[in-house]
Amino acid sequence: MALTLTIGTPYKAQGASNPPSYIEFVDFNSIVIQNSVQVASDTMEFTLIIHNNEIDSPVAGNEVIFKDDDTIEFGGVLTSIDRALGPEPSIKILHCSCKDYVYFLNRRYVNKLYASQAAGVTVKEILTDLYTNSNSDVHYEFFKDNVTNVDNGDTLAAFTFDKIVPSQAFDMIAQSTGMQWWIDFDKKVYFKLLNTKNATHLEELKLNVEDDINTHYNFTESESVDGIATQIILRDMTLLSTTSQVDRFTGLKDGKDHQSETKKIFMLNRTPFTFLHV
Repeated sequence: MALTLTIGTPYKAQGASNPPSYIEFVDFNSIVIQNSVQVASDTMEFTLIIHNNEIDSPVAGNEVIFKDDDTIEFGGVLTSIDRALGPEPSIKILHCSCKDYVYFLNRRYVNKLYASQAAGVTVKEILTDLYTNSNSDVHYEFFKDNVTNVDNGDTLAAFTFDKIVPSQAFDMIAQSTGMQWWIDFDKKVYFKLLNTKNATHLEELKLNVEDDINTHYNFTESESVDGIATQIILRDMTLLSTTSQVDRFTGLKDGKDHQSETKKIFMLNRTPFTFLHV
């Protein structure tokens, strides 16, 4: 297994021209890659530790390609960097955040009425319009010229997009036709029916937590009974006391009227129970 992490100037083909490798400066415990077809943009985070300016610090906007031999584990754009000093001023710590190539797609808005046609045809037309309106941007050129993985799908009614980013437009088209779209780490746009593309990295995966310590070295298991039983919660309730209280009301001596009033009402110092009580 040969890991490589190249960071350099973006290029329209896969990878920049001879970008420098930063693999020896990476804190491998910091690498986090999130890859999902449910979210348009995959992400990657990692930390670089550079001593004595052994290599130039990357800058936001650089292209990032993380590979395991010939397999691209992540490809995208360095979108933000948090810089800090280490224990000594000669040590620079760079916390890097990256997005995949959807970043290149979402740099212009889609603002047009598209006629009724196959969903994939609309996707291709949007990619062509993005290139036409971008003064021949090299990335939009690459997107529009690499659409062999865009299937036509069902026919859509006329669609109007009012200044939305392309990824949102593709989401709307995909949801209307039961399809899914993504940009792979080869920078090509994919537009496929749901469940037609298998996750190849899971085909040979077997759950053997006892013997396979290489694949499942960090396996954890949790068990809990929280939330299984039903709870009764009573609020602002009144309980019937098990004790009794006697109130004695007296007026003047010998039970005469009080201050010339008959049937004098004396207020209780508490709220008595009513017929409807708990």
